[in-house]
Amino acid sequence: MNGLWLKDLIVLKQQRLAFMLTFVLSTLCILAFRQIGVAIGMLIFALTIAFLMLSTVTFDQQNHGLRFLFTLPFTQRQYVRQKFLFLLATIAAGTVVMAVIGAGFNALFNWQVAAADIVFVTFAISISTFCILAITLQMQLANGPASAQVAMSLIGAIVAVLIGGCYVLIKFTSWGATVFQNLLQYYASDGSLVFIVALLLLGLVVGLTSYVRSVKTLLI
Repeated sequence: MNGLWLKDLIVLKQQRLAFMLTFVLSTLCILAFRQIGVAIGMLIFALTIAFLMLSTVTFDQQNHGLRFLFTLPFTQRQYVRQKFLFLLATIAAGTVVMAVIGAGFNALFNWQVAAADIVFVTFAISISTFCILAITLQMQLANGPASAQVAMSLIGAIVAVLIGGCYVLIKFTSWGATVFQNLLQYYASDGSLVFIVALLLLGLVVGLTSYVRSVKTLLI
């Protein structure tokens, strides 16, 4: 198992230029967009390093590499578990790094963003990104890199439709605006704990479901 982690870190090291460029871009987004830039920078950085993590799976699948890997002393379940843990670790690390940078700029330039808001945004973006990439990882492990690209396109389209639909409901319907205002008031008065717990439960369900399906459908 330690060999899998070492191999993936070596593969990621080869992507260090993309990593550094994304880091600079995300930091500039925070500086340019200020309060909202913290969330934008987190999202860009987390998504990019998660995609870089998926490149380690592509590396394994090239030239029937998985057949060779499974001659080594670890099981399919251990391999899949390591990939999901690696995905979670990269997303968490990316969002935490951007959160620290955002909090530093917030204090330095007095943007007056509450620490609780930064914490909530960190959780929300981490878990949302993990859910999307967990489904994509499951598709890639089961069907190869091409299906992962299709899955990302479909998920992106679904997310866009959901966001657009929510905007339309809030903007053009009274009950949508009322629900949105009630949620904002609840967040302002009672904090983000309920929202964070709900997101954690969603991430747990999506992650476990994708993990179990990956173990059963791993393409070798």
